[in-house]
Amino acid sequence: MQENNKHMGANTHMINFKLDVLGPLQIATPDSQIKLPRHKLRALLSYLMVEPQEHDRSNIAEMFWPDKARLSLKGGPLQHC
Repeated sequence: MQENNKHMGANTHMINFKLDVLGPLQIATPDSQIKLPRHKLRALLSYLMVEPQEHDRSNIAEMFWPDKARLSLKGGPLQHC
């Protein structure tokens, strides 16, 4: 996987994790399983992991929240998960 550090600040910490997207989404760190409570959040994370290029926020909103894409994206699409 390609590393992209241009948006990382000085206080950013890297966390190793495993993401399985074939079958039910599974996310695991060396210490625990991570549960994502909402289907769209799981879908968004899966999409961003398999399509690692930069994405425009408005395009992501249109894909995952077409009924809310015209709303202000100031807070980010995760508000609507």
